[in-house]
Amino acid sequence: MTAPAVTMDTDVLVIGSGAGGAATAATLAAGGRDVTVVEEGPWIDPDALEPFSLEEMTAKYRHRGLAAALGNPAIAFAEGRCVGGSTEINSGLYHRLPEALAESWRVEYGIDEFGARAIDTYAQRIETELAVSRLPGAPPPSSALLERGATKLGWRAVEYARVFRYDAAGRGVKQTSRR
Repeated sequence: MTAPAVTMDTDVLVIGSGAGGAATAATLAAGGRDVTVVEEGPWIDPDALEPFSLEEMTAKYRHRGLAAALGNPAIAFAEGRCVGGSTEINSGLYHRLPEALAESWRVEYGIDEFGARAIDTYAQRIETELAVSRLPGAPPPSSALLERGATKLGWRAVEYARVFRYDAAGRGVKQTSRR
């Protein structure tokens, strides 16, 4: 059965409620725009599902888990499909747009204001608002083991910042969506 069509008026339509969509919508709304956010999946209370369970995969992940980007090499990846988007399934991983990529887009698309300094200004603002940070102290044993293995293989291991707040004891609390 097809749902009836709905007509809405909005200044800006944001597709996806993950970190990018949510931050964009909040910034535009604070600037006085009428913003509508559309999300493919449902709202899921933070403690409603057993972590790493089949039920969680079915509820939070597009295609119930892994998808593939075909090419050379093929890459397996996961996409979120719930309020909060992929930030709900990837521990809130965050990284800045690489400076070389920003510069190539600035040149290719002729956007003078798209230099590293402008991008850094916006990135710093987002990082502050979302509480983006790195793990305080030493990494957990599993991360340390991965880093040692990568080093032995000659690979570069990188700890990504996360959208987490850490308490004095170093316990992280993910900054999740709120109703």
